[in-house]
Amino acid sequence: MAIPGEFQTDAALTPVGDGTFGATISDRWAVGSGANGGYVSAMLASAIIATERAVHTDARHLRSLTVHLLRPAVPGPASLHAEIRRDGRSATVVDAELLDGDRPI
Repeated sequence: MAIPGEFQTDAALTPVGDGTFGATISDRWAVGSGANGGYVSAMLASAIIATERAVHTDARHLRSLTVHLLRPAVPGPASLHAEIRRDGRSATVVDAELLDGDRPI
């Protein structure tokens, strides 16, 4: 069983540029046939926050997150892409996608 300090390490992202991040989905957070949804959601939230902060110097806080998983996130290399869809005075809307190769998870 994984200990709490390992979560940050296992959910870490590597910036690649232009809203794209590299990641490795760890088998330590597997539930059934794929990674735990909370673990995957944390990775997506990190990509969203990093993308938004690259545009805004004021620290806006993540206020809402909706995640739809299309298939199990199997352990191994993955990539994430986040893109700002709407940028207003008080809110920013960011879409993020987790990919296994070219397949959305």
